[in-house]
Amino acid sequence: MSACASVLLSFVIAADAESQTLSRAAVRAQLDSFFDVFLDRRLSAEELDQVTKGYIGLFGSQSCADKCARVLASHMSNADVMRTKRGEPEALMLRHAFVVSAYFDPMLRGTLGSRLLAEPDPVRVVDPDAKRLMTEKDVVALVNLLLFLQSDDAPSNRDVPPDRLGQAVELLDSKVGSRSGARQMPWFFGAAAAFWAGLRREWPDLNAEERQAARDYVQQVTQRLSASPMSVHLYGRLLGVSNGEARQLHELDEMQAQLADIRASTSHAIDAAGMAIIGRKVIDGMQDAIE
Repeated sequence: MSACASVLLSFVIAADAESQTLSRAAVRAQLDSFFDVFLDRRLSAEELDQVTKGYIGLFGSQSCADKCARVLASHMSNADVMRTKRGEPEALMLRHAFVVSAYFDPMLRGTLGSRLLAEPDPVRVVDPDAKRLMTEKDVVALVNLLLFLQSDDAPSNRDVPPDRLGQAVELLDSKVGSRSGARQMPWFFGAAAAFWAGLRREWPDLNAEERQAARDYVQQVTQRLSASPMSVHLYGRLLGVSNGEARQLHELDEMQAQLADIRASTSHAIDAAGMAIIGRKVIDGMQDAIE
């Protein structure tokens, strides 16, 4: 599981609580509500029955007691955030965490629940060693961030044509995905959709120094695969995470920057020019289409 996902997966924390047992009907009703928020559609009766059975089975019991009930309560709390913050970085970070957990957890791999969690935003690039991934929204956001770096304008979202999206996926897979060899996908790439949403939301209220810090960070992480950390405060604002989570991401970037410096002096040096080709090829194609 990626470090970013670990920071955000509050639902795996089994806090002490009074013993409780939920009936199958109660579990079914809560999962129905959760997936209604996550998918923006209602599950069929067959899907809901299968998901309920699989969910309870994950906890090695025929009933949903103790940890099962606590984790489900945390899921529902996260669903409230995803509903009220739809499309905002807070919700996007949580959604990504669910997808990452379902994708890499061997107990969930191949299950209906795992497929449903990836339904709204398909997984497109995977680093199996680091257990990090990019969804389609992350790839689209990264392309938009690269476009953003090419101008002095405020961040503005653009659609990415299917052919350019496919090209970006292929290039990313060769640089930070399953075909990248020794390179590791930066955690930021899996948070690109959330960062892009947060940058657009916060831009009007950012001062000149903060705007430049955000630009510098994106420039570094897309070309070097690591970046000097932003301020803890800026992580929190742009990603919609708590101070504690922002601090952990700040520390993670510090560590990755140190590792990048070490690798730069070895045969496994980061291919910055190769990484930059993602921006050039995709951006050139999009600009040709726009013109």
